[in-house]
Amino acid sequence: VFQSMSDSIRRGGSRSILIADGIRAAAFRTPAKIAVTEGDRHLGFGKLAERIDRVSNLARGLGLGPGDFVAIQCRNRLEYIEIVAGMSSAGVTVATIGPAAAAPEVRFICEDSRARVLFVDAALAEAAHEAVPSTVERLIVMERDYDALLAQASPSRIDAPITEHDIFSVPYTSGATGRPKGVMLAHRGRVLACYAMASEHGCYGPDDRAVATTPMFHGAGFLMALAPVFFGGSVTIMPRFDIEALLGAIERTRATSAYMVPTHFAALF
Repeated sequence: VFQSMSDSIRRGGSRSILIADGIRAAAFRTPAKIAVTEGDRHLGFGKLAERIDRVSNLARGLGLGPGDFVAIQCRNRLEYIEIVAGMSSAGVTVATIGPAAAAPEVRFICEDSRARVLFVDAALAEAAHEAVPSTVERLIVMERDYDALLAQASPSRIDAPITEHDIFSVPYTSGATGRPKGVMLAHRGRVLACYAMASEHGCYGPDDRAVATTPMFHGAGFLMALAPVFFGGSVTIMPRFDIEALLGAIERTRATSAYMVPTHFAALF
């Protein structure tokens, strides 16, 4: 995919690092190395970087640009990182919605974030169609529409006029004390969080292998899946928490890190 170092460096990338820049750097070094695995599906770094660029161009093809918002309501899946990284590289912010969110919550988050497009799992598509407000111009059903749209989009990198201070994603709080609140996470904050995690945990280098099982629509859950890939390592994404599947994945991949939440284990004891 990358023929020279200049091909892998985004204009302005030396002064303002975006999340996709870390993935792009890994793709330049090791394009064939597996970056993301989910079940029997996987993406090498070169292909992941290409798909991120296709998502950026898809955004343009949908008439989206800097300052626009889209939303995603999906389970943990291989495409999650490329959608958020690709859209944000085009200046389009992604609001993340839990797959179990009730219709009023889906409607509220779409309205509150001003999302113009919703990416949604096929299993959730019918309910989402009934829930979304008229401000959502298009539903892109993952198993039905997404790959065809991506194949039609250009693989060329676009250099959108955005910086590290632009918003990478907007996860929403649980709404336990009122309506859910969108948390605006800038590229700079996510990049620094990756470096802080790497330092604190003593891992997250090109040789690290992570297993991600926490929900990716959460800010922390997404970051735990993203950080290893940002540094050129690999991650195995679990669709949902399942203790036997999780322990099996840790053993099978010889994982060097796995992010888990204590409450996941409460029901086991």
